[in-house]
Amino acid sequence: MSGSPAPLSGWGLDPIYYTGRRMTRTDLDAVSRVRPIGVLHASSHAMTVNSIALEQAGLMRVGIHHSGIPAGDDGLPTGELVGHDAMGLVGARVGFDRELLVSDELGLRYFGRLCVRKGVTTAADMASLLPDSGLAMMLRVTGEQDFPVRIVALRRLQASPLVRSTPALPSCAA
Repeated sequence: MSGSPAPLSGWGLDPIYYTGRRMTRTDLDAVSRVRPIGVLHASSHAMTVNSIALEQAGLMRVGIHHSGIPAGDDGLPTGELVGHDAMGLVGARVGFDRELLVSDELGLRYFGRLCVRKGVTTAADMASLLPDSGLAMMLRVTGEQDFPVRIVALRRLQASPLVRSTPALPSCAA
């Protein structure tokens, strides 16, 4: 993205607190038509982006048939992307590269304290990329005698050197 304006990222939007309509690309276009903008929803399962972000990802067009990329009345994407597969198409362009979402040590410790305050004893990190450095940090911190919560992590092996091709299983004869 050299030469292009830096992305603008926001997070924590929770649409349940707003009545009426949902935020769209046109709302974010009013902020900037040259800078890619993305607002990650509080759930981390949806994101709203502006038109330039959609253009940069090749999505600002009619005819996209994907449940996570809803179209507006004009046939173009509304800007709300639902699900990590849809968000992943635009995420890096708006400052939300999936690896940046991996917690650091301080964040993990704060999360542990939050769990104590809310009575949570076991939490799940579902489908994290967990790079080797992040995994090592999580194992070290959660292995401490006084870490207050059990973390069950599902490591997503996309683009991981751990993923190897395996021979096909033989079919079962009936």
